[in-house]
Amino acid sequence: VTGGIFSDEACLAGQIYVDCNGNSVKDREELGIPGVRLYLENGTWIVSDEQGKYSHCGLRPRTHVLKVDERTLPRKSRLVTSSAQNVGDAHSLFIDAKKGMLHRADFIEGSCSATVIEQVKARQAQGANVSVQTEPGQPALSFDSKRGIPARPRQQGTDGADQPMAKTRH
Repeated sequence: VTGGIFSDEACLAGQIYVDCNGNSVKDREELGIPGVRLYLENGTWIVSDEQGKYSHCGLRPRTHVLKVDERTLPRKSRLVTSSAQNVGDAHSLFIDAKKGMLHRADFIEGSCSATVIEQVKARQAQGANVSVQTEPGQPALSFDSKRGIPARPRQQGTDGADQPMAKTRH
């Protein structure tokens, strides 16, 4: 038997939605926000579907960070913290990935303003054709979800060439 709970990798699933009653739960009448880009710390990105849902599998078992690309939120959106995993920043979540586990990671828009609701409904009207909308001129991104993160972070330009770190002269 392979995969599933026997996998060496984890999955995350979540939703970004407008919480109009402030209960931090996606109620039936509350809207998911389509077309929002979310990044993992290694540059991998996913986009919320027409219901504001997203998922990604292939996470290595360790702590990851999932962050909302604020440029892809409806104008005048205000995210609010959804759990202790936000660590005070409503735009990012820590994900403690464990082998074979599915981790929930939701983001909440808390203003429920008419401006935000109007934009969300317009995005939902596009259905499965919803696309990420950002500021003009932003470069497209690509990623390899199977690529690992370096064991140690790069610290300077020569670090990638496996050169010794030079000490700063005083």
